Amino acid sequence: MSPRQSRLLSPARPGPVLLLSLAAGLAWMALELLLTLSAGRVLVPAQLVERMLALLPWQLALFGGIGAAVALLARLQALTVAAALWWVLGAGSFAFFGEALLEGLLRKHGPGTAIFGLAALALGLAALAAASLAAARRLEGRWARGLLPAVWVGFSLFFLLWMQHSIAAIRLWEPGLPVLYEYLRLGQLGIALAGAVLVALAVGLSPRGRAGALAGGLLLLPLGPTVRADAAPGSKPDVLVLLIDTLRFDHVGADVGVAGLTPALDALARESVLFTRGFSPGNYTKLALPGIVASLPYRAVHHPLPDEVTTLAEHLQRAGYDTYGISANPYITARFGYGQGFDRFLDPTSVNEFLVEGLLEAIGVALPGPSYHAGLVTAALYYAPASAIRRRALEFFRGSPGPTFVYLQTMDPHGPYLPPHRYLPDDFDYQDFESYFAFGALKGRGVLGRPDYQPRLRNLRQRYRGEVRFTDDEVGKLVAGLRQNGRWDEMLVVMLSDHGEAFGEKDWAGHSGKNVSSTLVQVPFLVKLPRSWGVPGRVEPALVSTYDVLPTLLSLLGLPAADPVFGRDLTGLLRGGPRTADRIVVSFGNNQTSDIYTAVRWPWKLDVVLDRASGVMVERALYDLGADPKELTDVSADHEQIAGELAAAVQTWRGREDGAAVTAGGEALDPLAREQLRKLGYLE
Repeated sequence: MSPRQSRLLSPARPGPVLLLSLAAGLAWMALELLLTLSAGRVLVPAQLVERMLALLPWQLALFGGIGAAVALLARLQALTVAAALWWVLGAGSFAFFGEALLEGLLRKHGPGTAIFGLAALALGLAALAAASLAAARRLEGRWARGLLPAVWVGFSLFFLLWMQHSIAAIRLWEPGLPVLYEYLRLGQLGIALAGAVLVALAVGLSPRGRAGALAGGLLLLPLGPTVRADAAPGSKPDVLVLLIDTLRFDHVGADVGVAGLTPALDALARESVLFTRGFSPGNYTKLALPGIVASLPYRAVHHPLPDEVTTLAEHLQRAGYDTYGISANPYITARFGYGQGFDRFLDPTSVNEFLVEGLLEAIGVALPGPSYHAGLVTAALYYAPASAIRRRALEFFRGSPGPTFVYLQTMDPHGPYLPPHRYLPDDFDYQDFESYFAFGALKGRGVLGRPDYQPRLRNLRQRYRGEVRFTDDEVGKLVAGLRQNGRWDEMLVVMLSDHGEAFGEKDWAGHSGKNVSSTLVQVPFLVKLPRSWGVPGRVEPALVSTYDVLPTLLSLLGLPAADPVFGRDLTGLLRGGPRTADRIVVSFGNNQTSDIYTAVRWPWKLDVVLDRASGVMVERALYDLGADPKELTDVSADHEQIAGELAAAVQTWRGREDGAAVTAGGEALDPLAREQLRKLGYLE
């Protein structure tokens, strides 16, 4: 054995290996932070750094554990400190796959299969290690020195490129093992092979291999998506549209315990026209948002939102407004067409996930209650919190002299219901913790109404209300900030939700699907007019729809009306004009085979299920919301004329949808979108 080869295989001391491992963990996380910041679309950079610092102990614990294992391996296999560092970086790259594999197997097959899968992964890593060491012992001189870096760089570079495409499917574990081959690309293999050869040459040809070690180390660090979407290029009031995702209509102004649940929203309602009978276009986000931002139904435009659709932001941008948007919902992103008309639009593609966050999320799947109790898993793992959105919104207003339009869509009341602990009631019991995802799987199974399930249902409601309290706090801070910079009084504000949430009503959990009950499609909806317009706040019981947002705002601002629209201009009603007694509003839901509509002409509400292919009605139910607000009794047999009139209105509406249809491509979900939607329960 040559002296150089002897030095290559001489034992490493544990201390330097551990220090290098911790340094690698710090460098890894720092690069993840830089990749996220380089996208230029981070909500609040300071909050991102704060998030990184909160995760730092877990990152150091992860790499410390890897370092301890590699130090032991170095003692047993006689590795140098430099070679041990390669093992640390290689094991770190495997952590990407390990945490995704663990979560996917836990979701689909339970802990037994998950343990088996991780054991198989560990054996594969050990086999690669043994083969690399055996080959290194057979080679001489500089080429032995370059072998381990070349193997790890080549394999990890390929591994990380492949993971960019496959990680969402692995976490979903669909369609099982074939997914491991489905995402393979020859280009990835070529890049990995080229990287391995370059590192082998750099290490072998450079004195002491330092240049190769540096190059290889950079290649092994994680690759993060840097998606960036650039928006399209008398006195007008500033306009704020605040959409609080998944906020139930009966929770604004509700009394829970000794204090109101939403004091900030209640204060806003007192200086606004509060519509108590507002309905959404759909029973979940994807179905509702085209109606809100373009006054067009989902069936006419589909998803993504086509370029042919003119959004509220485009109308205001053309009128000279600076336009800014922030969405925490993975359905409402620039990639899905919702960045149209915004000078700047921030959405969930703004947020990269730190490696350690994926590991914590896997713990949250395995142990949801204890991990939340211990603070390991928070809502920030799933979406940008309202606090980040509020801070960036204030920055937008401060940086734009006006007139300015800002659209905000927060997500906090949406599952998985993990509010900061201080927003939970004193009697909250962590022993009754129910996972949001387990809760959603119980809809329609007759479990949610059982007495033995009530403690868990109460726990879910308490967590949901905690998220509502947290959001309300942030609304209060937003209003205070706008008052402080002198923009609030003359601002035109719309606050609404896209849909509600069910907690066992009609045996339903969450939202979407066949359920179009009022718990899902009746939403909070208020409009605050500029103070100088002289319209006092009041409660307005007229029947309205959030389809009305676009035509109303255009009218209030004196802009040309849009055509076609499915909503009505509420300007006269806002100023105290007469109500339309016979108005019918329509909301939409769907499942795999059916289109579901609900038509409301107060107090009557007709739910209709239509076969999607033929449009033929297969089910119907009529409810009297005045006498039966929980929609428990179908009275269609007693009121055939009313049921028939509302059914005819649904068919007329469906015909209008077909007539307004815009050619649109199918929904294309890239891996990042799939992963974000999976986290929120939209994909199983």
